[in-house]
Amino acid sequence: MLRRVRLNLDFKKLIVYRPATIDLILTKMARADEDDLQDVQFLLHQERLTMDQLNLAFDKARIPEIPEIKEFFNRAKSKVLGLVTRTNSGN
Repeated sequence: MLRRVRLNLDFKKLIVYRPATIDLILTKMARADEDDLQDVQFLLHQERLTMDQLNLAFDKARIPEIPEIKEFFNRAKSKVLGLVTRTNSGN
C-alpha cells in the first residue's frame, strides 16, 4: 500500500505529494549502499519510527524477484534497525 504525504506548496491548481517516510526508507534499502543508509538516518531523524513499524513494513514490502535486490534488502534490514536504535536513543 502506497502511503503519501501532501506537500504544502503555494500552487493554485496543483496538489503535490511525496511518498511517506517509511516508503522512502524501503526504496533506499534496495541497494544497501552506505550513502543510502545515511539518507535513511536523516529520514529517521525527521520522523521517529519504531522497530515495530519498520518490521511491519519489511514484512509487507514487495521486493522484485531479483536475487541481488532481495539480498541487498535483507542485508539492509539489520542496518536500518540499528539506525533506529541509535536515532531513538538520541545519538
